[in-house]
Amino acid sequence: LNRTKSINLADNVLHSFPLINDMTAGEPQFAIFVFQLAGQDLPARLRQLYIEIIMILGAMLHLIHIPDEVHLNLLLSQAHTIFQMDCPASSTEISTEKSCGVSLEFLMTPPTGQFGTLSYITQAITQFYG
Repeated sequence: LNRTKSINLADNVLHSFPLINDMTAGEPQFAIFVFQLAGQDLPARLRQLYIEIIMILGAMLHLIHIPDEVHLNLLLSQAHTIFQMDCPASSTEISTEKSCGVSLEFLMTPPTGQFGTLSYITQAITQFYG
């Protein structure tokens, strides 16, 4: 996270200074801030997808170029688009304003496995930053 200037999460910007640059590993204030930023209107599974995106970004740092601002909504939307190419019948979109139009089927997809959300998120990150 400290390799980028900001993270855009559900149209809210989390700037790296001072919040990210001043935090220590596992700092509870950072977790509380992110939860307040994203947790108010988002279903729990959608919040989990954002966490998965951040986790994969962290794991892929040595393979990709991270831009100054990371847009989590765009990555989630691209992952969903890739999912829809594999599963064209998925069309039931959730109705919250900040949902990025992801389908209920995508939200209910398990994270692991060949057709898991982690796979689609990894593909989306590679397409954007690879």
